[in-house]
Amino acid sequence: MAAPRPQHLLCLSLSALVVAVFASPTSASARFSPRPPFLFHEREKEQGQPKPRVESSKRSREDFNSDLVQFFSEEQVQEATKIQYKSIPEPVIYTSQVLQQGVSCSTLHSEMHENYIKPELRLRPEWIYESKLIGDCPTHYVTRELPSIYSPSTVLEAVCACGGSQCSEDGHQCVPVSRHVPVWVRRGPNLHVLDVEELTVACACARRPSAGGNFIFNAAVES
Repeated sequence: MAAPRPQHLLCLSLSALVVAVFASPTSASARFSPRPPFLFHEREKEQGQPKPRVESSKRSREDFNSDLVQFFSEEQVQEATKIQYKSIPEPVIYTSQVLQQGVSCSTLHSEMHENYIKPELRLRPEWIYESKLIGDCPTHYVTRELPSIYSPSTVLEAVCACGGSQCSEDGHQCVPVSRHVPVWVRRGPNLHVLDVEELTVACACARRPSAGGNFIFNAAVES
């Protein structure tokens, strides 16, 4: 089977690169951070103004948008996308899929190591930080198409080849790990707003230390 023609796709930096990109925000990315949602700057408004005696009238849609939404031009979106995303050749995606064909999930055994993942990464499931040991599970990557008004409109996403399978003798299982990533949504000519999309970024061999984990050896571990 012939390999596809090399094409470049915008995609997230995965595994270790995810840690590097998101754990230490750059000054450029901070420039494109929107105001915290649903936060009204009442202190700024009250400075130099007497406090009204009666309840103020409801805000108009224009006032609401200007307070809560930060808009981006096409040039700003392109620069911000370069900061948050990397370009990966399509053969990398194709090769990852070929390598995982025929993998035996029933005899899977991952190399475990100490879990250094910090909550600052905001990964899902949130209990992933509680697994004292963690490892890798077979993973391949696919392209995911987002709506045409999104930038980028094509992203790279991880797929667990053995999701839910046992990956260690101590009851660890393969689980997909996801996080929210930034996307920019077109609202008009040369006008975008910042949003987020949840993407699977890795497949981890981990164990949830709780009765709700429903892992294979959970009852034995607790006893």
